[in-house]
Amino acid sequence: MGATPFIVSLYSGGTAVSGAKVYSYVKDTTTLQTIYTDSGLTTPAANPSVSDSEGRVVLYMDDTLSYSIVIKSSDDSYTFFAADYTAGSDSVTVVQTTPISAADQADITTVADAIDDGTIAALVDPAAYLLKANNLSDLTDASAARGNLGLGTMATEAAADYAALAGAAFTGAVTMADRLGVGGVTASRTPLEVQGEDAFNTATLGTHTGTLSLYPSTTTNWGLNFGVGSSGNSWVQAHRADATATAYDLLLQPVGGDVGIGTSGPTSLLHLAGTAPYLTFEDTDNNQDWQIQATVWFAFRDQTAGAERARINSSGNFLIGTTSNRSRLTAVADAAGVADFDRTTSDGTVVSIRQDGAVEGSISVSGSTVSYNGGHLSRWSQLAANDPTDPETIPKGTVMLGLDEMCAWDGEENEQLTKTKICDTPGSDAVAGVFIRYDHMDPMLDPDWVRPRIPDPDWKRPMINDPSFDHPLIPDPRWTAPLIPDPDWVWPLIPHPEDDSIMVPDMTARPGVVLDPNAKVPLIPDPRVGVPQVPDMDAKPNMIPDMSVEHPLIDDPEYVPGDFYVAQTGDFIIRVTGPVRNGQLLESNGDGTARAQKDNVQRASTIAKAAFSFPDAAPDEENIVPCLLMLG
Repeated sequence: MGATPFIVSLYSGGTAVSGAKVYSYVKDTTTLQTIYTDSGLTTPAANPSVSDSEGRVVLYMDDTLSYSIVIKSSDDSYTFFAADYTAGSDSVTVVQTTPISAADQADITTVADAIDDGTIAALVDPAAYLLKANNLSDLTDASAARGNLGLGTMATEAAADYAALAGAAFTGAVTMADRLGVGGVTASRTPLEVQGEDAFNTATLGTHTGTLSLYPSTTTNWGLNFGVGSSGNSWVQAHRADATATAYDLLLQPVGGDVGIGTSGPTSLLHLAGTAPYLTFEDTDNNQDWQIQATVWFAFRDQTAGAERARINSSGNFLIGTTSNRSRLTAVADAAGVADFDRTTSDGTVVSIRQDGAVEGSISVSGSTVSYNGGHLSRWSQLAANDPTDPETIPKGTVMLGLDEMCAWDGEENEQLTKTKICDTPGSDAVAGVFIRYDHMDPMLDPDWVRPRIPDPDWKRPMINDPSFDHPLIPDPRWTAPLIPDPDWVWPLIPHPEDDSIMVPDMTARPGVVLDPNAKVPLIPDPRVGVPQVPDMDAKPNMIPDMSVEHPLIDDPEYVPGDFYVAQTGDFIIRVTGPVRNGQLLESNGDGTARAQKDNVQRASTIAKAAFSFPDAAPDEENIVPCLLMLG
């Protein structure tokens, strides 16, 4: 019977690990088998044996027996190593190896290189030995790895409750004193930077798409997803990410406050600002939309036809079927009727016509009869080309004689309207009408005018951090000195494998490390000192329309010099020379006025019927008489 030595040296990151248990079993069983402390196999060792302060356990096996050797943590919850020895062999077969880092943390501290090279975590419990953890993924056992871990501090009483679990979760409150990157971010540019798994993604109901998801708990799928599309458009979607695939409302400022788009100082519930702040409401079912344009006009459009159906322009004109205004209300149609008025309840007024608020006439309906009340029919006319009369000097109510010459506009003769002159033929049957007024060049609102914008008097300059502020510096409380090789470290000695009376250097040992005494503490801005705020002098105020500026007027582009109106039928006035009685028929007097007919017979020369009496007028006296025109 001979002895085969089994020497255990436990290290983590170059630091000896004490407290590990070494079990000796009958091979491939859980039956304890005697193992010895000496090569003579005279003194049985404790089973399990425990690693000493240098992380060592020296044992001897009976080479006539087969063993299974297992190394566990002090609470038996974690297995680091397992090996088999077959009787008569001069070596062992390794069965299992596992990182040591989670072993019995009641007696260790952790030097975590993956957090920050050279950073030493505070003691979890008072201990004299270090456990080197090369990365956080080594901390895999929740029951062993959980404890109070101080990051960036040597003060154990300030350590936070921390559980480092590979593939699991932090528990308790966690505070990040620096920037945090998630998803492969190596240098976060903001306090939190998240990088998605895909280059781009789209919002999809019922699926956890996007780069960031917010959900109230693990028991519900109601949540909010954030993502970026392939064209660079970012999106936010509130929905239920399960089989129901339901979209939900997204609330902005649900308890108050304004929303600004393109502005840092919203002044209303929804404030849009920009060089072209158009607002579009689209009906996707019918391909129609409603736009509010930046130049203060509204438009209704048919997207399928690519046509604009109606608009209210910046001048306040309402345009239907056209984009060019001719008046306050312009309607254009190429087939159906341009306008339709329907009084559905009873007889009465359909359209009222006012002048400065006073009703001057109306169009009414009574059964199947349509009446134009308080007005007359008129037409355009012009003077003859060689007529020296200034149309602006012709008195209202003057009798006008029709000529054998057609009116012309833009060099083109009209088909039905003839020119006229002041009637100089007594009793003429060629009277064309009674002069109403000269067609003055009425000004109109400039349709192309854009109201100027001025700085908002209620605008307040935003505040920013004072760029000239010299922030006080303090030593970085998270910093610890880097580790350097221990200058006093010497190779530990171990018994010779063949003769334990001879001590030889342990070539498997790793040099010890100590804090660099010459390292300087970096300085950081003192987070307890706030940066003073100053007005942003580069900010530009919000611009609003200047309502004090009046809409400018321009000449009517459709005006033609020399045009005037003549009345033909209906209620009007007429210039009469001599006495006249109410109801008496009138004819031309040959000087631009009318006179009473000698009888009551309506002829081709009859112009009108008087609606007022001047029975005592002198033969050459002229009066303005209300009448009913009877021409045509």
